[in-house]
Amino acid sequence: MSALATSTGERYKEASSNFKLEMERRGLAWETMAEEEQDWTLAEYLVEQSQADEPRQRPWALCLVSALQKVAPGRRLKTSWKVVDAWAIKNPSTQALPCPQEVALACGVWLVVNGRAAEGTALVLCFCGLLRISEALSLSLRDIFYSTEGFRPVCILLLRKTKRGREQRVVLVNEGVIL
Repeated sequence: MSALATSTGERYKEASSNFKLEMERRGLAWETMAEEEQDWTLAEYLVEQSQADEPRQRPWALCLVSALQKVAPGRRLKTSWKVVDAWAIKNPSTQALPCPQEVALACGVWLVVNGRAAEGTALVLCFCGLLRISEALSLSLRDIFYSTEGFRPVCILLLRKTKRGREQRVVLVNEGVIL
């Protein structure tokens, strides 16, 4: 558990301590149960929680099963993981809609017009080139190449520092972005 990120470790500890309190409330001794009995007890508890139908509970359940798995890596919680998977299928996570391109470009232009050209350019490059912020921040002038392909301008970004550690090229062809 100490190898986890601080926030993850805190969520795992909170989930496992809440589960421990629930087991004590039910008069069950988790530590003395056989592995298969632990798995079935946890799975039944997760089914009860899923039937409560609170969408915010599923991430908590995932943290709980993950925490119990981390504490005892050799423990097999096969049934419990199946319950978590079924819960995810029943109530899939929803993601926020992406930022409309007009909003991202307007923010970039607004930053440039208000004297913050570097921030505006980085914002537009990240949005239009699908760059990570670290990739945009590592760009220098020697990494940006302009050319014309026929009558259209093209901008080529040479990413020297990527997530995977390999060089990569990003080609931008949107004239508004290039300008």
